Amino acid sequence: MTVVKDRRKEPLDDKYVQDKIRYRDLYIDRIRKALHDKIANDTLGNLGKGVLKVPIPKETTHQPMFHHAETGDFHKVFPGMVNFDVGDRIKTGGGGGKGGRGNEAGDGEGEDDFIWVNEEDLKNILFEGRSLPDMTKLKAAHVNITERRHAGYTNKGPSHRMNMPRTNKKRRTDEIVLSKVSERRILNNLAEQFNFLARNVEGAETLNFLEKSRDEKGEIAKRVLNFALRGNPHGHEIPEDAVGALHMAVSALKRDFSGCLQAPEQGRIEILDRQLAEHFKMSGKAGDYRDRHLTYEYDDDFPKPSAKAVMFCLMDVSGSMDQETKNNAKVFFWLLKEFLNEAYDQVELVFIAHTTEAKEVDEKTFFYGQETGGTLVSTCLQKTKEVMAERYPPGEWNIYSAQASDGDNDRRDNANVEKLMAELLPDLQSHYYIEVINQWSKSSFSGGLSDLGQVYEALAEKHSGKIHVAGGILAPKDSLEAFKHFFPVGGRAPVGAFMPAAGPA
Repeated sequence: MTVVKDRRKEPLDDKYVQDKIRYRDLYIDRIRKALHDKIANDTLGNLGKGVLKVPIPKETTHQPMFHHAETGDFHKVFPGMVNFDVGDRIKTGGGGGKGGRGNEAGDGEGEDDFIWVNEEDLKNILFEGRSLPDMTKLKAAHVNITERRHAGYTNKGPSHRMNMPRTNKKRRTDEIVLSKVSERRILNNLAEQFNFLARNVEGAETLNFLEKSRDEKGEIAKRVLNFALRGNPHGHEIPEDAVGALHMAVSALKRDFSGCLQAPEQGRIEILDRQLAEHFKMSGKAGDYRDRHLTYEYDDDFPKPSAKAVMFCLMDVSGSMDQETKNNAKVFFWLLKEFLNEAYDQVELVFIAHTTEAKEVDEKTFFYGQETGGTLVSTCLQKTKEVMAERYPPGEWNIYSAQASDGDNDRRDNANVEKLMAELLPDLQSHYYIEVINQWSKSSFSGGLSDLGQVYEALAEKHSGKIHVAGGILAPKDSLEAFKHFFPVGGRAPVGAFMPAAGPA
């Protein structure tokens, strides 16, 4: 079914946003595939940089549109078609101008169209709907974190915070009220003057505007104006409003009959004239801005739940980890880093690289350092304990850790790994272990995981939901699949070790 959407009332600055969202949603699977291919084939330094060119078959971009009926004669030359005249025939499928080659078949075939996806959109598509599990420690008792939010309105503030719609609404409300009050006072004043002046004039009516509608007031004012002008409005521009007509009638009577008034009546007329001037002055100011109209927005501090989290990134950089294997581990950590930076405001990352010793390093050293040596995996866990004790109290921080290793570890040290993990787990929300392999280790490990990997697998079974394991990470695309497995859209990581299709059975 064709759906026609009226876009005429959409804001001009939002003219194409809905179209872009619609196209992105329509081709989201193609964009995801292109993004996965980019991660699988790019070098570490190019990940997430630049834009992504996603080919889209041209026939799928066709959209229904309104057009003129194909009857009748149309003669049009559009702006910019400098090589065409009325009557020229234009071949379909290409060509340009008189004598252009074009596509003789006229079948309209051509190359694919493309969607260009920028870096920010790439991250949104890749990380949308993913989150860290068990972010339960929202705020420490002694930590008071606030955020500025809209809190209401006040009648004093800086000009740039003025809320003009509310200010104008108040001004307009007062204008309506003051205009009606001023009109009533002016009409009553003029009516009293008219009654004084026309008291002794034959045929004059006594004016009273109480409980009269607006139309009735207008009719009365025009009638007494006609009376005051003796039915001869020649040379006078007759006002349409009741106040104007009655004011003109009173002015005419003053000109003709003010000399006939007694002294008390003359004094009363003078008093009414002074009051009338004040009434007109008030009426003229009815639409003015007053201090009570001015409305400003103001913000206030509100307590904000603060979900503070830290992710420990632990990587084996020993000699058994060749460059390709390290790169596969770094792809996983790059995805993890970008995900946390995109999704959270208060997530810290701690980078620990280890051989037979573990060191806390900066991000650049972690991703591009060249250190090598022997292997003792327990050292990175011991370093994690030390850093936690120094900077990250478990009562205030949601603590996570992710570890990458090729599984090559001294078997005697595996017992230390198991012991340290048992000590760390009560303070961890989750621990993620990925085992990166090369072609040699792919054929060497029985059951798909090394001895170290099997230690973590056993711990995962014992502490269900706390430890997650992925093995057989042989290429960047496997690192991506492991990341997606650990942080699925809208859910928790499934129980059980993850082995990508490319890994060992």
